[in-house]
This record gives sequence, structure tokens and C-alpha cells, in this order.
Amino acid sequence: MNKKKSIKQVIKTFRFWRFALIQLFITFSNSFIINTGRTFGALIGINGKILQILIISQLAGSIFIGPILGLIVDKKGPLKLLKISSLCCMFPGILLTFFLNNSIVFIVSYLFALLCSISFLMGFSPFIMEIYGIQESVILIAIISVFSKLSEITTTVTAFIFSLIYTKEELKKQYQIMYIVGCVFCLFGFILIKFEKNKKFTYDKKIEDLDILDEKGNFSKENV
Repeated sequence: MNKKKSIKQVIKTFRFWRFALIQLFITFSNSFIINTGRTFGALIGINGKILQILIISQLAGSIFIGPILGLIVDKKGPLKLLKISSLCCMFPGILLTFFLNNSIVFIVSYLFALLCSISFLMGFSPFIMEIYGIQESVILIAIISVFSKLSEITTTVTAFIFSLIYTKEELKKQYQIMYIVGCVFCLFGFILIKFEKNKKFTYDKKIEDLDILDEKGNFSKENV
């Protein structure tokens, strides 16, 4: 019961929903670039073998880059990594907007978006745990992840609709618009997290009661 009350207390704050918006904005750009990379890359004439390598790089990135970023989080803290990754995630969209037909730029942008996505994920959960505590964070992160999935679904469905409606040349223009939208979203996300600090959430002492077994085996409540 205490845990439920603590969760309710958190979700009533603007700070929590700011985290949810950050997740929504940052995921949008990276998701669109990564999830549509193979299909759209083939459309603009990138070699199929290179595209396969890009897909494999997603798994390799998680395996090899993840531990390195984990060490950075342990030494420097998750907030610094979040600020850097949220700022850097704008660059792939900017490059693709102006150099969409350049295969090298497309590949570099894809890999950079992948790196930004992994680094953001590596920093976000530990930061939420630092702010709200481990027990509460399990549920809070699950709630926030809904916004991340919403971004992924939106970008996937949008790309599918584009492929049904537009011709090859028209599709390029639509993708450029989506890249610009993604850049703007990343900028919003960066602004929201720019002023974030390592300030732990203070729970109401009236709510923070612990159920403790007394010597007779009965439950008693004791204020923290």
C-alpha cells in the first residue's frame, strides 16, 4: 500500500511528466531513423549488403557499446550522459535533411542515431532510480516507457502510410519533413533535460510508513 501511495505522489508532479515528455521526444527521432533505415535505404539506392550490416550493428552496438556506456554512467553519472545524448540526437536528422541522397551520410547518420539511442537508454533508467529510488522506479519506468512505445508506434505507422501514398520522389520529401520534426522534438527534449538536476524526490513522511512485524508476529506501523 505504501508503494502505491508513493507512486501516486510522484505521478502528480510536473517533474515526472516532464521525464515522460523527454522520453517521447527523444525516442521519436531515433526510432524513425533506425526503424525505417533498411527500407528507406534500399529506396535511395544503398547496397543491400551494407543495409544488412547496419541491421547487425544494432545488436553489436548493444553488446559492445552498452558496457562502455555503463562504465561512463558509473563514473560520471547518468545525467551528463542524458544531456549529451539528447543534444547529439539532433545531428542525424539534420544531416539526413540536407544530404538525403548521400549514401555515406545516410550510413553515418544511422549509426550515430543508434549510438544516441543506446546512450540515452543507458542513462535514463539509472537516473530515474537515483531520483525516485529503486522500488518505486520499477513502476515509474514502466509508465514512462509507454511514451517511448507510443513514439515507436507513431513513426512505424507513419512510415508505412507514406509508403502507400507517395511515389519515390514524394516519399523523400516526406521523410525530410519527418527528420526535421524529429530534430525539433530532440531540441525540446534537450531543453527539458538541460535544467534537470540530481535532486532526489522527497516523499511525504505521512505516506512513508513501514509495515513491521512486532515480536508477536502482528503488523505494526512505524513512521520513517
